[in-house]
Amino acid sequence: MRLIKLSLLFGTLLGYASAAYAVPHCTVWGELQSKADTNIVSMKSPSKSQFDLQGRLIYRPLLVAEKFHWLGFELYQAQAKLNKTVSTSNEYAVPFAVKLSNNSGEVLDYRFNAKLKAADQQKLIAL
Repeated sequence: MRLIKLSLLFGTLLGYASAAYAVPHCTVWGELQSKADTNIVSMKSPSKSQFDLQGRLIYRPLLVAEKFHWLGFELYQAQAKLNKTVSTSNEYAVPFAVKLSNNSGEVLDYRFNAKLKAADQQKLIAL
């Protein structure tokens, strides 16, 4: 289930990537709302769930190179609902970065809550 949630979130967030890449050195934010219906078979028993995620998505370019670029993301004031039960877990607000190909837009790599080099600490997304 967690993999499904992360996949849905990750796919939704990449829709914002082109705008952040087009405006280098700027922090951009927008309201994020994502809804998903999932079907899971557990212990030979099917179940259906609805997962909703909303919050303010903050993102900015971290590094731009010739063949790729890194974008940093953070979801602020995240609120998740599983079958209409509200959760405000800090899990959804963990900063992460995505490495994208400049030619294809393909995801090449990603990092969740990674330790930064001293030179990169000033590039953190901060509120």
